[in-house]
Amino acid sequence: MRKIWYIFKRDLKAVFRNPVAAVIAVGIMILPSLYAWFNIAANWDPYGNTGELKVAVVNEDEGLNIESMNLPDTAKNLLESKDINIGNMVEDNLKMNDQIGWQFVSKDEAMDGVSDGTYYAAVVIPSDFSSDIASILSENVNHPEIEYYVNEKKNAIATKITDKGVGTIQQQVNESFVGAVSEALSSVLNLTGEGIDSLKETVGNNAVSILSNIQNDTKQVSNSLKAIESLLRAMQQVGDTASSVLPDFEEVFDDSQIKITDLMSAIDSAHSLSKRTLDQMDEILYSTGDLADSAKKAADFAFSVADEDSETVKAALQKAIDINLRLLRMQESILNALKQLDTYLPGDTHIVLGNMISRVSSQIERTNSIIDKLSDAKSNISKGIKITDGLMQDVYGLYDTLESAQNDLEQYYRNSVKGSLQTALDDVYDVLITASSRISALESSIPETKTSLENMDEAYTNLIDVVSQLNSSVDQLKIRLQEIHDDADKLAKGGDIDQLINIINTDPQSISDFMASPVMLTTHKLYPIVNYGSAMTPFYTVLCLWVGGLVLVAILKCDVKDDEVISDAKPWQRYFGRYFTFLLFALAQAVIVALGDLFILKIQCFHPWLFILAAMYTSFVFSLFIYTLTISFGDVGKAVAVVFLVIQVAGAGGTFPIEVTPMFFRILNPLMPFTHMINAMRECVGGLYGNAYWMDILKVSAYIPVSLLIGIVLRIPIIHIKHFFEEKLEETGLM
Repeated sequence: MRKIWYIFKRDLKAVFRNPVAAVIAVGIMILPSLYAWFNIAANWDPYGNTGELKVAVVNEDEGLNIESMNLPDTAKNLLESKDINIGNMVEDNLKMNDQIGWQFVSKDEAMDGVSDGTYYAAVVIPSDFSSDIASILSENVNHPEIEYYVNEKKNAIATKITDKGVGTIQQQVNESFVGAVSEALSSVLNLTGEGIDSLKETVGNNAVSILSNIQNDTKQVSNSLKAIESLLRAMQQVGDTASSVLPDFEEVFDDSQIKITDLMSAIDSAHSLSKRTLDQMDEILYSTGDLADSAKKAADFAFSVADEDSETVKAALQKAIDINLRLLRMQESILNALKQLDTYLPGDTHIVLGNMISRVSSQIERTNSIIDKLSDAKSNISKGIKITDGLMQDVYGLYDTLESAQNDLEQYYRNSVKGSLQTALDDVYDVLITASSRISALESSIPETKTSLENMDEAYTNLIDVVSQLNSSVDQLKIRLQEIHDDADKLAKGGDIDQLINIINTDPQSISDFMASPVMLTTHKLYPIVNYGSAMTPFYTVLCLWVGGLVLVAILKCDVKDDEVISDAKPWQRYFGRYFTFLLFALAQAVIVALGDLFILKIQCFHPWLFILAAMYTSFVFSLFIYTLTISFGDVGKAVAVVFLVIQVAGAGGTFPIEVTPMFFRILNPLMPFTHMINAMRECVGGLYGNAYWMDILKVSAYIPVSLLIGIVLRIPIIHIKHFFEEKLEETGLM
């Protein structure tokens, strides 16, 4: 340790006893600081001086007159002025904008200026700019364009700044246009607000009424589909019946007991009976009408004595119920007869019979309804509840409907059904007469008939499935229509339309401002930095300290000159003895640059003492590493230190984010001392986060044992190689 201290003291005396050496020593300590300070000052607020960047502006917009455009009168009336020049509006706005050095010149001057570097860029507003913007009101829409010329050769950063400025022009024009259109539209809507308010109730009620009609139509469709499904099932049953009859035919033919004459006699008898049946059906229908009248009179009588004692009323009601029950049985008999006819008669009679069956079924439903209401009335009388007017009106209404339907039924039977049935029966008779002569030939065709009936049964099954699915879909439609009907009713009675009117009646200017810029950006800065210079201070400070280490090894000698005291000094003693001198200068460089950053440049720094400590520790690690490379490898070591500098400037993330650099630098970034010391100083400038500062100090400390290993342990075996290279380089006379 004594010899180390001796070497250190001898070096200091040698420096400060020599005035020239002392001046150089002071220069060594200050020179790196100047490098940092000049760069920090130059980058103090670069974006605050963009007003000096010259950008040419050329306005060739000829404007337009609204009257000359083929626009509707309503559109023309929306425009306050008939003469419009958007280019002049843009130019006026730029004249009030000092963020860029806008120069208003001709197009020729602008193009020449961009080419020769007088202007960084040029913005040209074409002659048809206003016309293209106004084309939104016409049939043929043209997108307006602003031409932008930029000289990317002159300066890379300036190009990005001017791009941002021109983008701002585009944004302003778009916002102004959207705002103007929104204000006009809002004004139109405002004018129609009162009309909407007056029509609110009418529109709502009409919607409900229309939906109700649609619902009724859907119900009718559903009923029709169900009737079709029933008809198809009945037709399928006919086929099944026919299939079941075939074995009987086969048995008959096998027995061969039928005589043609007997068969013809039976056919004639059946034909006569069918004619009488048709005539009787007419009389039955007429009797049914009379019985319906009697039922109505009985109900009317019961209602007339409604105020008398309960037993009288109950007896009258029971009589009315009995008559209606007889009417019901007669209607059911008619229905069964029709179904039987529908089962066996061929041809088009199924259509008219199906309609007839449907009408009779409806009559049965009405009669059942009357019976139910009369029964309810009788039950209420027993409970002491009087017959209500509503019940009477319902019963009378059913009777009126029943009477009207009965008259239609009788007329329909006489005009449509009876004739069709007679024709069908005649056709059957004729067919039977013809078939009697061919009975013997039917035996051979029975198997084929059986197959056809089976195919027909399958076809009916498929058709029934389709109709059933369709009916199910209609049922779902009915449910959805009911939901829509309820929503429309709520809309008509609720306050949603009022809310819409309130929105429409909003101030047009407010609508315009919102549509021009619907989203506002609120910025919350974490660890805010007041200026760009303070943000760049960590990078330039760390960089200057590495440069300071290079300056030290370039001016100061690393090898120790022997004398009688240290002639027998060991390599490690010589290593530390000379390094302490290097360390003193390095720490002085760190303190000077840190104090200059804080008190001369007045950078932002929340933790100045930690900032100074980081600078001193950075200088210590850097000087040790560079000193070790130089004392171990000589000039080659200096070259390696310069290579380290170049790599770290690009890959430490001091300027651009490391994520935007090539993969090579992203891999090396965590291993570089620049990376961690820049981060440590950033913690001091912007504010500490947890233990991030001390973790970066700890990570860069890994270079200390590496430096000592190279400088003390590995230097000894390679010292001869170092001397060999130095001798060879010395022989060149150049190195």
